[in-house]
Amino acid sequence: VMDSACRVTAWNPAATALFGHDAAAALGRPVAELLPAPVATHLSAALAGRPRPAAVLLSGRDGSDLALELTAAAFDADGVR
Repeated sequence: VMDSACRVTAWNPAATALFGHDAAAALGRPVAELLPAPVATHLSAALAGRPRPAAVLLSGRDGSDLALELTAAAFDADGVR
């Protein structure tokens, strides 16, 4: 989960397994510093109101290929986007 400034506000164990950063290292940091460029670009577009599904091929921590289907959308929480 990220805020309107594209900073990480929540990070789960699956994100740690995929991207190699634990929650303590991820929280509060800009998404672009943590995630591969194709993922960060997709999330930023969704936040800007241009959500769309995207297929992304990444390299896993062990060097294996990871094929991801991403769908993201902006939402308001208590009136804050």
